[in-house]
Amino acid sequence: MELRRSSSPARVHAIAMSHDSPPSLLALSSDSGTLHVFEIDSKQSPRLGMGLRSKWRVVLPSTEPSLVAFHAGTSRPLVTVVSRRGEWHVAYVVEDDGEMRRVDDFVGSAA
Repeated sequence: MELRRSSSPARVHAIAMSHDSPPSLLALSSDSGTLHVFEIDSKQSPRLGMGLRSKWRVVLPSTEPSLVAFHAGTSRPLVTVVSRRGEWHVAYVVEDDGEMRRVDDFVGSAA
């Protein structure tokens, strides 16, 4: 399966899947300094060459390598991205209206 996040190539830093069963969301961060979240339709089996398109895209504080994780046990999907050196993190929640909103952030220097 192919994930389409843009027309330009990028290296993926991290991938995470939501904790519901089967997973309904996939998130990835890349060296383009963006977070992309994809919806996965478990009822539709992708064919070879058919790709998933990014539903949400946000710009991260930097292009530094980062880690991505979905939080378990939350009522709405919540995804956090953390720089590998711990210099920044951002968290986004998918609201009931289908929009993704920033709910937490820290941008500073690691001690």
